[in-house]
Amino acid sequence: MPTVALLATGGTIASTGGPDGRVPTATGRDLLRQAGLSGGETTVPVRDLELGGSFSWDLEKMRLVVEEMQAALAAPVPGTDGARPDGLVVTHGTDTMEETVFLASLLLDDPRPVVLTGAQEPYDSRSPDGPENLRDAFAVAADPLARDRGPLLCFDGMVFAARGVTKIDTLSHRAFGAPGRGRRRRGA
Repeated sequence: MPTVALLATGGTIASTGGPDGRVPTATGRDLLRQAGLSGGETTVPVRDLELGGSFSWDLEKMRLVVEEMQAALAAPVPGTDGARPDGLVVTHGTDTMEETVFLASLLLDDPRPVVLTGAQEPYDSRSPDGPENLRDAFAVAADPLARDRGPLLCFDGMVFAARGVTKIDTLSHRAFGAPGRGRRRRGA
């Protein structure tokens, strides 16, 4: 079974309500538990990079996230003889996700799948979309057919190449599209 690592960077997928409004408080392990991806024999290497919203990220912050992607792909999986992960999922705020995946497509040179995902509904919503998006992203990152395709964005059951994907709706679960490029359902 492929090993997929998780790099958690905050965003709505990790946000909960409190006296200061909605702020990212859920860790990568929290996200895995909520999505039913933890426990059993599966151990997912997790790194919590930052609990923050991507709305304030600039190019330097996105470049640092890409460097963390490279580091996560290079890190040995705990409990192995130095094996590296077969893929990487990055949770990310939707405000700058398209920019980060595009930058990653320019800077990463690795055949292993790197899949960015997030959510439109917060972690503590009655019907969060994050768990399904996270499960889909892990399925894509573990799929051998996702190798050599560059970084991908997975959201609302769709998988997009880094080039051409854009945020098309700030409220709908179908937040991303690739106008003029078409889209693919996961598994299609």
